[in-house]
Amino acid sequence: MALYASLISFRRLIPVFLTLLAVSAAIAFTASTFMGAYRTAVGLMGTGSSDVLLIYGASARAPQTSVVPLSLYEKLRGIDGVEAISPEAVSIAMIGDEVVVVRGIDPSVFPEISGIRLVAGSLSLDGSASALIGENLARKMRLGVGDTVLLRSAFSDAFLEVKVVGVFRSGSYLDDELLVPLYAGQWLRGLPRDAVSLIRVKIDPGKLGKEELASLLRSGRPVSGKASPQPESELMRLLTIPRARRFSMNYAVRSPEESMRSFLERQVKVNEVAVWSAVATVISGSILLVYLTSSTMIVSHSREISVLRGLGASRRNLVTRSAILAVFSSLITGVIGFFAGLALSNLFSDIGLIRVGPYSVRPVFDVYSLAMTLIAVASVSAVAAAAAVESIIRGDYLGG
Repeated sequence: MALYASLISFRRLIPVFLTLLAVSAAIAFTASTFMGAYRTAVGLMGTGSSDVLLIYGASARAPQTSVVPLSLYEKLRGIDGVEAISPEAVSIAMIGDEVVVVRGIDPSVFPEISGIRLVAGSLSLDGSASALIGENLARKMRLGVGDTVLLRSAFSDAFLEVKVVGVFRSGSYLDDELLVPLYAGQWLRGLPRDAVSLIRVKIDPGKLGKEELASLLRSGRPVSGKASPQPESELMRLLTIPRARRFSMNYAVRSPEESMRSFLERQVKVNEVAVWSAVATVISGSILLVYLTSSTMIVSHSREISVLRGLGASRRNLVTRSAILAVFSSLITGVIGFFAGLALSNLFSDIGLIRVGPYSVRPVFDVYSLAMTLIAVASVSAVAAAAAVESIIRGDYLGG
């Protein structure tokens, strides 16, 4: 083995290493970006907590485009097991040339149910001219507490000037949004005062399940039992007096992630299997380049291999050692290239080059992507090295 190693020209291996690095980095960049984009889309209505559900129109293309009656708020307040109720009006607005998602909320409930944390200023939305901004959006737009922005609705001719009173962090999609009082969101969306986009509820799983809640809403019958412990906020008293119109419709009751997965599968025809298939396609397309690179590494040492063969080295010994060299080289460059591709993907995300609409994409480090990359690169390298050695021994490459 020492003799074999002493005959290796590491100078000739530099182009090979660089090529394998580039291939591994390309695979990692694609995998982390694709999976990051998919998981960002899935998380656009929230992630994590299993006791938070979304209620929206069953016929809507997506929860954000739904319209539900505000009378549902009163019904939910009468259901035992509903702990918090957060009506929301989701709109799209322009700030200059930038598209921004504006979410109308009940400020007495939403911060707690969504888990947002104050970074600067205050979380108090005292009037329609006040707004809270997510830290990603604040950084992108270079806005801070005290700044005033003009919102131009994408759904209607409505305009609204708001003053940023606080910057928040959630670690979720909300960091790319602007939060305003519910009635301001309704105005920008073009909704009447008795309609919202969706209602987010927090339930006590020991008292109420998703299917039971959906059944209660479908029944259309008045509910009875212990009322929700959430007191009616001042904002909701204003919006529900006079009482909101009551009309029947079909509701979807899903977890935030489930609602977005349903939208992606039905409307966009994308699911996690499709994303992994795209990643596998990229890996497959890189196989030929890895094969040619590994073959080149061995062929560049054809003279040395011929010398070893002439000194009595067996065919099996040469094939095994060359395959080990190829696998070792590919594993080292594969790991380095993978993390280089992941770092590049994160860099592109930080400077805003990778986005899903107005939302920042956070690339995903996935151990399965790393394993797929290393297994594919190492396996193909070993096969290519073995085939190259066999060709050298047969005399297909002469002169080195």
